[in-house]
Amino acid sequence: MIGVVLVAVVSASVSSESGVLSFDEEHNKTVEIKNDSNRNKRVNLELSVQDDHQVTGSVLVEVVNNDGSIALKEDLTAGDSIKDSFFFSRGGNEKIIVTPKDFEGTVRYKVFRILFY
Repeated sequence: MIGVVLVAVVSASVSSESGVLSFDEEHNKTVEIKNDSNRNKRVNLELSVQDDHQVTGSVLVEVVNNDGSIALKEDLTAGDSIKDSFFFSRGGNEKIIVTPKDFEGTVRYKVFRILFY
């Protein structure tokens, strides 16, 4: 009896990024969280809007694919959050866009990337 075992080795690396975005009347520009790799990747996104009665307005969160199509589009207000995963093919043009809409408050985010060779 002869058997063959096929072993696939997948090489991957991990990167993460987190931060706090603060918006008010003076600081109200759109923020882009860009990818810095041309490799296939899985991206885990956690994003939450400050839960406080003093928070006003909303933020529009968009996850944009390499080809410009929208993978996610959510309008968030105080206390809202997103926790989702996305898979992107090679290209490196995908990004997460946070746009304040008469928003005053903070947004916390974590982006965890698994990059495949």
